Amino acid sequence: MNRSAEYLYDEMVKNFEYSKIIEVDQERGPIHTLEMAIDFADENSIIRLKEGVYTCEKPISKRGLTIEQRDKDTKVIIIGS
Repeated sequence: MNRSAEYLYDEMVKNFEYSKIIEVDQERGPIHTLEMAIDFADENSIIRLKEGVYTCEKPISKRGLTIEQRDKDTKVIIIGS
C-alpha cells in the first residue's frame, strides 16, 4: 500500500472507530425491531438485519447510519413511511 492509500485507510478507520454494529433478530433478539436498533444506534453505526420483513415508521436521521442484511444470501424487506 502506498503512503497516500495508507493515510486514507487510517482516516476511514478513525471515522468508524467508535461505531456500533447492531444485529437485529426478530426471533431471538435481544434487539427485535429495526426501530429499536435505530434508537440504540449512535452516528456511524451499522445495523445488520436477519432475514425477514421489517417495518419502520420513524425517520432515519442519524448521520452515517448503515442498514444492511446480515447474511448476503438472504432476503430483507423494509417497509416504512
